[in-house]
Amino acid sequence: MVVPLSIAHHQACGEWVAIGGSIFFASLKTRPELLLLRDQVDARLVGPGDYDQVDRAQRAAAQELGLTQFASDELGWGDLDLYTRVGHIWEYPYKFRSVDAGVWFGALFPTGKRREINAPYSLPFAGDGFWGVYGAVDMEFEFKEDMTVGFLLRGQKRFTRTFNTRVPTGTEPINYGAIVGLFEVDPGASIIFVVSALLEDIREGLGFGLSYQLVKKFADTYTDRRINPTAPANLIGLMNLSSWLDEHITVKMFYDFSKQTETQHHAPTLYLRWDFPIKGLGARRVAETNRIVFGLDIPY
Repeated sequence: MVVPLSIAHHQACGEWVAIGGSIFFASLKTRPELLLLRDQVDARLVGPGDYDQVDRAQRAAAQELGLTQFASDELGWGDLDLYTRVGHIWEYPYKFRSVDAGVWFGALFPTGKRREINAPYSLPFAGDGFWGVYGAVDMEFEFKEDMTVGFLLRGQKRFTRTFNTRVPTGTEPINYGAIVGLFEVDPGASIIFVVSALLEDIREGLGFGLSYQLVKKFADTYTDRRINPTAPANLIGLMNLSSWLDEHITVKMFYDFSKQTETQHHAPTLYLRWDFPIKGLGARRVAETNRIVFGLDIPY
């Protein structure tokens, strides 16, 4: 996914209360890549024709299910996030230069692009049409100027909705599920924990950041709402696959131009970020991919 534009606003409303929101605009391109596993075939006996045969078999099976799109090219908005934060900054408490602590209450509006059930490689932008709420607690400790450590703990829940979706009848992949019908889905709750350290203005605006993020998603609950459920759906297997655990380490290098200009309000921050997965607590059912982001934050 490429996110060419992200918009966020945070507005203080007095000493203790702030409100804000965020939304993103993204472009996403996905396509399948079929592989013959080496432990299942003799690599010496596999040629280009074998891969072509596998591809033809996949396309024939997909057409039997009414699936005709074998690549996805999507463009659209993500979900709208609006929140209220109640918090305060205490100057020079204990041995710290400052402590910033607060409690968040937010709502997630399903403005994002949804998954197309007849396009097997279509992916949703954020919540796939589910409304949601969340609450969070955050604290940031400034040991000395430009040196901070913080953490965030967030709980999130999406609400139940009933809609037409694709589900498997056996052990086939979910995006190739043979059943299309009305199902009620109650998404499982999510817990997010982040701890981070930031070292700013090391030399003329140059800074570094390091953070650890843990996301635990609990299992969804599916209920069959079809009027005439002739073919049984494998809802147990589907629900078991809907829970996952993800762990990431993020290393960030940035340059804050406000440290070198007199007009600090609109000075941008240029950054390079690397996210890589780890298995400290046993990450499962997530893509073990690295992500490198080169971006520019522009305040207004």
